[in-house]
Amino acid sequence: MLIYGIRHHGPGSAQTLLQALQRQQPDCVLIEGSPDANELIANVANIGLVPPVAMLVYNPKNLQQAAYYPFVEYSPEWVAMQFAVANKVCVAFMDLPQSMQFGNVQDLFAEAKMADEVTGEAADGDTIIRRDPLRYLAELAGYTDGERWWEATFEHGENPETAFEGVITLMRELRDRLTGPETLAEQQREAFMRQTIRGAMKEGRKNIAVVCGAWHAPALQDMPLFKAKADADLLKPLKKIKVEATWVAWTYQRIATSSGYGAGVASPHWYSILYQYKKNAVVQWMTEAAHLLRRKDLEASSANVIEAVRLAQTLASLRGLPVAGIAELSESAVTALANGNPEYFKLIENELIIGDKLGEVPVELATLPFQQDLEASIKKLKLERNPKRQPINAHLKDPKKQHFIDLRLEMDLLKSHLLWRLMLLNIPWGISTQAKSKTKGSFHEYWDLQWLPEYALRVMEAGTWGNTVEDATVAYLKQYLQKADTLQALVTVAEQVLKANTPAILASLLRALQRKAATTQDVALLIDALPPLVNIVSYGDTRGTDTTQVASIIGELIPRIAVGLPAACLHIVSDVAQDYFKRLIELNRCISILNEKNYTETWRDTLAKIAVQNGTYPLISGTCTRLLFDAKVWTTEQIATQLHFALSQAQDPHLSVTWLEGFTHGSGQVLIYHTELWAIIDDWLFTINETQFTDLLPLMRRAFSHFTPPERAKMLNLAINGTANISHKAAPETDLRADLVADLLPNFLILCGFDENIATV
Repeated sequence: MLIYGIRHHGPGSAQTLLQALQRQQPDCVLIEGSPDANELIANVANIGLVPPVAMLVYNPKNLQQAAYYPFVEYSPEWVAMQFAVANKVCVAFMDLPQSMQFGNVQDLFAEAKMADEVTGEAADGDTIIRRDPLRYLAELAGYTDGERWWEATFEHGENPETAFEGVITLMRELRDRLTGPETLAEQQREAFMRQTIRGAMKEGRKNIAVVCGAWHAPALQDMPLFKAKADADLLKPLKKIKVEATWVAWTYQRIATSSGYGAGVASPHWYSILYQYKKNAVVQWMTEAAHLLRRKDLEASSANVIEAVRLAQTLASLRGLPVAGIAELSESAVTALANGNPEYFKLIENELIIGDKLGEVPVELATLPFQQDLEASIKKLKLERNPKRQPINAHLKDPKKQHFIDLRLEMDLLKSHLLWRLMLLNIPWGISTQAKSKTKGSFHEYWDLQWLPEYALRVMEAGTWGNTVEDATVAYLKQYLQKADTLQALVTVAEQVLKANTPAILASLLRALQRKAATTQDVALLIDALPPLVNIVSYGDTRGTDTTQVASIIGELIPRIAVGLPAACLHIVSDVAQDYFKRLIELNRCISILNEKNYTETWRDTLAKIAVQNGTYPLISGTCTRLLFDAKVWTTEQIATQLHFALSQAQDPHLSVTWLEGFTHGSGQVLIYHTELWAIIDDWLFTINETQFTDLLPLMRRAFSHFTPPERAKMLNLAINGTANISHKAAPETDLRADLVADLLPNFLILCGFDENIATV
């Protein structure tokens, strides 16, 4: 038996291991990993299974219990599996099965917590050894980073097979320095490994290769010191539950240490290059960096690449390192290729240090019918999963068309259905975005796609609801309807259901929505529910969906809103008024979209009632007045009456400014082209003393802040000349009231945000 202590995801370990296996020609290969996934090992021969991938072992009755075993092309375990399958050698995993770990999770958690407390009281050296043995060794060797030490020692160049003996010796020395025993969980893991080896020996295997994490190698090499009965006694208390296993796509980002993965590496993409190109890895990486920068329209010539490579090698020498590592490469690339611009380090880090590669799992390896249906749909619709956020039609050359799909096209419509169904199943692969082109209209949807590894477990969970994406969506929603307790939640789901084209649940959903709407008394909740319902009616027209029932719900909501809204606007504070201000604007938009006479008349009557009733918050009253004026319901004379009242000396100036803020929302055109209204404001400003004006200035500037520069310019001319026309000619002297202009102009300039010195122009 030969034991190979490796570093998970180490390219040097993988290369040396392959050489050792080829020399040994074992009759059995045992690998650290969960035996629950043994049946998946043969799949590594499938050319469609492209790393990075992971074995997912999970409890089908409790999907919170799940464990991932990731592999990249340079993972020693992956290399060992490929060797064994290609050479038809017996191969199996030998770590403590997840079926046992899941069955005893509470005991293991309590034991781990106790071990942490003990470790916290132990010597510092003991703590470092237990939690990060590589860091401990690195510090002894004069390094500050454990991974950098391991990379320089084992991952560069070609190591002799005797390196494995050196690794075991190092780990044995570290384990001997521990002041206390291993945790019970670690003891049980190593006991199971030894029991697996004993089992292989009983089957007649005489030339066994054991591939395990370097830390465990001494405990397996010293197997004769451990009694089989003692190991069996350690494992006897463990209960076992039924688990299942499958392959899932993984990413370099999730292999990276920065993702929080305990066995991760700092630079997955760099390690991939190191594994493929070996001695030429530095040149290859720097060449890729040059290509990357060129794609970003930066100059990066061959001469720059040569200079960067030399600089990296020089940095390594100055730092006493045998070879250049990723730190030296990164610094050299930024210096020699990006002209020292540190902003480009993030770009290099994301694509050339960590990398954005997403693995592939062929559809035939999907274990659940739901998975198979999803994979078939993705293939049919020619969608591509990518760990980076990208437009749905990234392959199109026209950037204006990359983000949107046309619902009038059958394939695009099916894409929309799939993405919305997955959204309902809590798999938000598609991210709905704002329009990024000039194309308008409800026949278009805008999407970006980003597939994250954690969706694999959500796919498992969704598969418990049905065998197809559509069936699972319907079954999940039936259960959701029993728990949804708010009108807004039902409205949001109803909008998505319509877009997902799941008519089997639509009728039940709308009935639930109607019942909830009938029992909801809060007018704010009723208002918030209306816009999505209006969108449903509008959206349904483009998809050919019957939305008659939705329209009937709208018909019930609008009268109830009209009755309750005036009272809701009485005697409220500023923060609440801001919320109702937004609701008023949105409600007005909805009524305009519906464009039905009864709704329009009801809405305008409600606006008039709110505008004139005593106790309405001024912001709301001013907004209602403006909406009535824009709809040509109130004449200029009626508006002037309201404005006189709002700006009368009997009113608190602060409330007057708040009323103006609501009235001028949208644009200042109403003041520019109706000079009688401007004159009222002009006269009101003269009633405000200097102290009051200074106090009101922040509020007044907020009220005027949304005006466009042309509107401000016209108002300035209106203040100076009595006309809104912009002209380079000086106004006739007889039109100016110099005394009034001198008093009004400085304050007006401050109010509108102009420099006071402009008055001299």
